Amino acid sequence: MRKPFTRIMSLICLFHISSIEAQQITLAHVLEKALARSYHISDIERRSQTTLAEATETSSMANPIVDLDFSIPVSDRKDNDNEIKISVSQLIRPGDFGSRTNLANLIRKSADIERRLAITRFVREVTNSYGLLWKFRSLEGHLRQLEKLSIGLSSLSEEAVKEGQLSNLERSLAAVEQSRIKSEL
Repeated sequence: MRKPFTRIMSLICLFHISSIEAQQITLAHVLEKALARSYHISDIERRSQTTLAEATETSSMANPIVDLDFSIPVSDRKDNDNEIKISVSQLIRPGDFGSRTNLANLIRKSADIERRLAITRFVREVTNSYGLLWKFRSLEGHLRQLEKLSIGLSSLSEEAVKEGQLSNLERSLAAVEQSRIKSEL
C-alpha cells in the first residue's frame, strides 16, 4: 500500500499540481509530461542508441591500414629518382561477407524491441499510478459525502433521542459511524 501511494505522491509532485488540479488532470496529460520529462525515458533512449552504435560497429569492416615509404637518393645523380611507396591493406574477416551484417541487423531489431518494451513498461507504471490516484481521489469524494450524511444522521439522532424515538445507545452508534468516516479521511 505504501509503494502505490508514494508513486501517486511523486506524480503529483512531479507536475506541481494542487489538489484541485489533481482531480482535473487527464491520463493523456500525465503520459505526455511523463514521456517528455522522465529520466527513465532518456535512459532508455541512451541505452538504445548505444546498442545501435554497437550494431553499426559490428557490421563495419575494420579500418584499412596505410603504409607510406618515401626515400630520397643520397647521390646527386639524376638517374636516381625519388621513390614513394604507398601500400594500403584491408583486414577482411570471413564474417564480413554477410554474417556480420545479419548479426548487426539482429542487434538493431533486438534493441528496438527492448526499447519499445521498456517504454511500454514505463507507460504501464504511469497508467497504474494514475489509476490509483483517480481511485483515491474518488474514494475521498465518496467519504466526504458520507461525512456530510453522517453529520446529518448525528443531528437527526440527537433530535430523535430528545423526542424519545431512539435510545442513547443508537445515538452513540451514529456518533461512532461519524468518527469512523472521519478517520478514513
